[in-house]
Amino acid sequence: MSEHRRDGLLLHDAFETAVVRCSPPGDRPTLREQHECRPFLHREIDLLTNLRAVLVFGRVAFDNFLRAMRERTELKLRYDFKHGGRYHLHDGLPELFATYHPSPRNTNTGRLTALQLDAIFESVRAYLAGLPD
Repeated sequence: MSEHRRDGLLLHDAFETAVVRCSPPGDRPTLREQHECRPFLHREIDLLTNLRAVLVFGRVAFDNFLRAMRERTELKLRYDFKHGGRYHLHDGLPELFATYHPSPRNTNTGRLTALQLDAIFESVRAYLAGLPD
């Protein structure tokens, strides 16, 4: 787990993005803000030519990533969000993994623990390595 910006931890073969590009009042983005930010997500997906897995943090990211995939493919991609969820969207699309957002509300209440986060990262790692479930 990272402790500070220069702690030596490095991220390899991964890309981090946000489905909403602002910190909205009340910490809840409006549907309009989500819609207006989606073109940025599409452009980033276009640049990620070897995208095999996506890990979303929270329901807003989950819903917006699925919306982006529906806009790109016209597939009827409908799934229920759940922490630790893994979703095979369609052949040719990245595997989708989901976790609760690591907000203070979720971590301070124990809804999301470090062990749970570690487990979802391990699931993504195993998938990318081709290991069985």
